[in-house]
Amino acid sequence: MAVSVLKPTHQRIDGIVLNETPHRNKALPYTSGSAWNQGGIWDSVEVLVVPAIRVEDLFVRPDWKTGQIRVQLNLRYAGTEAAKANLQLTVAPAATGETLATRTLSPELEVGDTLIETTLKLENPHLWNLDDPFLYRVTARVSVGSTEAAANQGHFHEHSVRCGFRDFRFEHGAFRLNGKRIYLRCSHTGNCCPIGLELPHDPDFLRRDLINQKMMRFNAIRFIAGVPKRYQLDLADEIGLMVYPEAYAGWCLADSPKMKQRYNESVFGMIRRDRNHPCITMWGLLNETPDGAVFRHAVSVLPEVRKLDDSRVVLLNSGRFDHAGGVAGIQVWRTADREDPCVTRNSTDHVIKALGITWQPGQIAFHPGRNGEYAVVRWTAPADDRVEFSAHYHSIAEAATTDLHVLHNGKPLFDSLINLQNQGPEARFSAATEVKAGDTIDSVCGWATRTTAPTRPRCQSR
Repeated sequence: MAVSVLKPTHQRIDGIVLNETPHRNKALPYTSGSAWNQGGIWDSVEVLVVPAIRVEDLFVRPDWKTGQIRVQLNLRYAGTEAAKANLQLTVAPAATGETLATRTLSPELEVGDTLIETTLKLENPHLWNLDDPFLYRVTARVSVGSTEAAANQGHFHEHSVRCGFRDFRFEHGAFRLNGKRIYLRCSHTGNCCPIGLELPHDPDFLRRDLINQKMMRFNAIRFIAGVPKRYQLDLADEIGLMVYPEAYAGWCLADSPKMKQRYNESVFGMIRRDRNHPCITMWGLLNETPDGAVFRHAVSVLPEVRKLDDSRVVLLNSGRFDHAGGVAGIQVWRTADREDPCVTRNSTDHVIKALGITWQPGQIAFHPGRNGEYAVVRWTAPADDRVEFSAHYHSIAEAATTDLHVLHNGKPLFDSLINLQNQGPEARFSAATEVKAGDTIDSVCGWATRTTAPTRPRCQSR
C-alpha cells in the first residue's frame, strides 16, 4: 500500500493548487486571521481485515416520540455470485450492554453493495438531554451461510454505532430540544492548540476544550469550517454538548472545474462519517461566503444532504452571506479575488443595521482595503460637457475615521477628513467643471493616513 500526501501551494502540482482544494482559510503567505501552512494526515487511519461480507455503513435515526429506530445499512459482498445473508440487529444501552430489542433478517445479496432499511423499537426510550446524555448502541452482525458455521469459522462481520433519542429544531421562533424551549449558548472554535496546532501532542488538549465549554455553561459549540476529531464527538455525546460542524470546503474554496466534486467529497464525507452522533444538531454548509459559484452549488446540494440525513437542521451560511457581501439586501461591488476594497449599497427600501454599520435605503458606503487600498466610485463622462458634481459624505459606521477625495482625471478637486483634526462626521462638496468624453471623476475614501490623495491611488473603481 502506498499513500501519497500533497500539501498544495499556489504552484500547481499534478493539477492541484491550494485555493481550489478544501482548505478553510489557509493562506500563503500567512496573514493575521488566516490559517497557517498546514497539511498531511491529521486523524488516525485504520486498515481493516474483513470477511467477504461486511457492514460497510450503518446509519440509525431514533425517533424520540415513538421509540422507533430507523436503521439503514449498506452490506458489501465480495463473493462471486448472489447469496443469502444472515443479518442480526440489536439495540442496548451503551453503558451496560443488556439487549433490549432485536431483529433478524435474511436479505438476498448481490455482488457489491446491498442497501437494507428496517426498524427497531423500544418502549419508553430514555432521552438524550444536555444534563442526562443517555446513549444507546445499535449493533449489526452479518454472515453468509449458517449462522453457527459462520460464527465458528469467524466468517461474520460486526459493526456498531452509538445513538441517542433526541429532537432539535427551530419552532415558533425558538430553539427546542425534545420539545422544550432552550436558550442556545454556543461558542466557536478553530480547534487549535498552543502546541501542535490542529494535531496536538496530547489529544486531551481538545477534550479539555469541550469540558471547559460545558463547565462554563455553554450548551453548544461550532467547529468553524473544520470537522471535529472523532474522539471529540464521542466526548460531546457523553457530556451532553451540542455540536454544529462545517467541512473544510465551507470557506474560501475557489471555483474550478473540480469545485463541485471536491465540495461534495468534503461536505458529504463529513455527514456520512458523523451522522450517528446525537451531539450533532445541525450541519453547516458555508462560512461567510458571498454569492458565486460555490455559494450557488451549496444551495443546490440541500436535496442530497437531506438524502444523507433528514434528521437535522441545515444552515446554509454563517453570517447571513446569502446575498453578496454577507448582509441580506446589501449589494457589493468588488474585484473577483478580494473582499476588499469594496463599495456597498443598500438595495432595499428599509434601514439595514449590521457589522456596526447603518445603511439607509439606497445608501452607498465605501470600505477601504485591508492593505490601505482606496475604495472608489468612478463616473466616466459620456461626451464633452460641463457637469455639476456634488457629494454628501457621512459616517455610517461607528467611530469611522477616513480621508476623502474627489479627483478629476487623477487631479484633486477636494480633500477632507471624517472624525479627524476637529472635523466631524460629515463633509460636503459641490463644483461645476468642464469635461471631455472619457474623463473620470472619482470619489475616493481611504484609511485617513493622509490628507491628500495620490494621483494614481490603488483602488476599487465602480
